[in-house]
Amino acid sequence: GEVFDDGSGPALFAVWGWGSGSVWRWRSGQWGQGVTGLPSPWVVLAGLKIFDVGDGPRLYVMGLRSGPLGIEHWTARWNGSMWELVWPGLFSADAVPMISADIGDGPSIYGVTVVQGFTAAARWNGGAWEQLGAEPFYGYHLTLAAFDDGAGARLLAAGNFQVLHGEPVGGFAEWEGSRWVAIGNSSWMDARQFITFDSGAGPTLYMYGTVGFQSAPQIVGLLKFDGQAWTPAGGLGGFSGINDMTL
Repeated sequence: GEVFDDGSGPALFAVWGWGSGSVWRWRSGQWGQGVTGLPSPWVVLAGLKIFDVGDGPRLYVMGLRSGPLGIEHWTARWNGSMWELVWPGLFSADAVPMISADIGDGPSIYGVTVVQGFTAAARWNGGAWEQLGAEPFYGYHLTLAAFDDGAGARLLAAGNFQVLHGEPVGGFAEWEGSRWVAIGNSSWMDARQFITFDSGAGPTLYMYGTVGFQSAPQIVGLLKFDGQAWTPAGGLGGFSGINDMTL
């Protein structure tokens, strides 16, 4: 789910549905159907995101529908009064948009694409995906995060890759403008979602998933990163029942 103001005040939005598909809004202690008019027929909603590409936060929904050539992938953006289909190719069988961020070169959407059977991080240029780095991550699951600790947003990637530029790594890397550089103390990661939260001591990066270590037991559940190492967070280390996080 995502917290978004559709013009009637901030509310929690979520997607659900096969068939007709719906966007739902949580307000006043109950769920109600939110903005309607998504592409049809036979909609399968695959995700809901908030992206900002320089014109302010906007609500996007991705899904699949039956078309004349088979299953079609689509992305729709809420323009304040209706859904409009945008950017063919942003969401496809080989690409999933994940986050938007300005990491120093303007706001962009970043996502994961498939290259030669492996995952790669990429930037959407408005018409196509541009791979970040000369080679893909040699893993099959990848999650991206934009983390700003006060010094500017950093693009991070986590997954089950264990080799980077021919060197052994631990499934966690930072984009430095021209190449990925390994960071952290993990030996491998299965990151499901990232979120940044400031509890009063400054912004902290949280992740739910699993982190493996070379000489210590793996940690499952909610973890936080202090810039050097991953540790359990909030007493939820070992708890694997998390499905989603939002602020």
